[in-house]
Amino acid sequence: DMKMYILFLSAFLTAFANCQVNRCAVQVDGKYGFIDTLGKVVIQPQYKMAFQFSENLAAVIIDSTWGYIDTNGKMVIEARYNDAYYFYHGFAAVEVNGKFGMINRQGEYILQPEYESVFADHGGYAAVLKKGKKALYNANQQRFLTEFDYTEMSELDNGFVLVKKNNLFGFINSEGKIVI
Repeated sequence: DMKMYILFLSAFLTAFANCQVNRCAVQVDGKYGFIDTLGKVVIQPQYKMAFQFSENLAAVIIDSTWGYIDTNGKMVIEARYNDAYYFYHGFAAVEVNGKFGMINRQGEYILQPEYESVFADHGGYAAVLKKGKKALYNANQQRFLTEFDYTEMSELDNGFVLVKKNNLFGFINSEGKIVI
């Protein structure tokens, strides 16, 4: 029936809108693999779970841990994380034993997994939570730009981060300096 066909086509096109590098995660018989934009299987369904590719790497679960594969399906970052996230600007947040950190594309820690959470944004910055307070971290420079002073922190937008400290809102710049 035409409605069903249109519904299927819409879902199919929506799924491919999120695909990167001509690879799209799909689930077949309870396992995840990847197809190309023509629907041909390019990485066999073998994973318990898989994210779409970001920066040519996809987080996948093998047994009960997350690792990263390249676009050919080769495991390039060993599956050793309890949780793993998308790569942005060469970095990804990962969880190990309930603590969060960040890795680079080689799987090396640039921020040790010792924090309550890490919210990486698209500019190579992250809001890092420790003991209920947030600090701004520059992943490229591998250093904190602020102390753990803030109860709220937005993503970097146009060079500024909205922060909250002592029930007051203000802005810090991309160097961590208070500007308002």
